[in-house]
Amino acid sequence: MVILAWLWVAVIVVPPLIQNGSLDPLLPNHATTPLPPPTTSSAGLTPLASGLALLFTVIMVIITAITLWRLPKAVTDRGDRAIGLATDAILPVVTHHKKMPVAHKQRLGRKLALLIQLVICVMPLLIVPWLQPPGELTQLIVITIGAATSCAGMSAFALAFAIDKPISRIRSRVSRG
Repeated sequence: MVILAWLWVAVIVVPPLIQNGSLDPLLPNHATTPLPPPTTSSAGLTPLASGLALLFTVIMVIITAITLWRLPKAVTDRGDRAIGLATDAILPVVTHHKKMPVAHKQRLGRKLALLIQLVICVMPLLIVPWLQPPGELTQLIVITIGAATSCAGMSAFALAFAIDKPISRIRSRVSRG
């Protein structure tokens, strides 16, 4: 949901930038030449070309299905890794580089990770009211969708934090050794 919240911010920000020419330096600057009119033949596709087109289409549908199947896990893994790196970088600053027990450090790290996730969710919610709605959209629609996606992301992170058990609470006393 966080990705949707940030994509919503992009949907609001990018069209005006395209219209006023701010993104022109990022776009290719070559002039387009008109293409010659396509030649059409009334004969249609040969059976071989039809078979190859069908095979290519089936392969692309399979690749798309596999990609869509694996995409949520990949996004989650990358997000967890990024949040972990941010937590590892911020935690020593928060603790003032003091030694602390491992269990306390893990609990503080989990809470800090939740705080980082919630801040990432809140930022689009704070940005959206200041943006000019594009086209037919009203300010109320823009804010409502921004709030809904941000709140859904925050509730998902809070729920995951509440459900997640630290490893030390799951393992038996013998295995903690």
